[in-house]
Amino acid sequence: MGPQIAEHLDLPQVTYAENLEYDGDKTFTVRKQTEEGYQIVEVQAPCLITALASGVKPRYMSVGGIVDAYEKPIEVWGFDDIEVDPAKIGLGGSPTRVAKSFAKGLKAPGQLYEVEPEEAVEIIIKKLKEKFII
Repeated sequence: MGPQIAEHLDLPQVTYAENLEYDGDKTFTVRKQTEEGYQIVEVQAPCLITALASGVKPRYMSVGGIVDAYEKPIEVWGFDDIEVDPAKIGLGGSPTRVAKSFAKGLKAPGQLYEVEPEEAVEIIIKKLKEKFII
């Protein structure tokens, strides 16, 4: 979704971000994951960056913070609160169409073997051959 939005808005994009540093002006330095390892890239704002879950450290609220959060108002924006061309939002403005949606099917249960390591190796090799992996 991120790359589609970036292309639609004509913004530079960086995907698979694991770490992000901002110079305080306009430049982001991003450590992104690749198949070979990592790559360090710089990108100028405005830009769109999609991050990996491994790059985010969850913040846990204190009990007092949770209580305070319940008392804070939630600002809700509607169509009248933003300046946007109606032809560019909603179903009419979407560049994609959903042809069909369906629930994810159930996965067959696995098998558990309680065997010695030598026998486990034989079982693994047999299963890999059955699936034409080796």
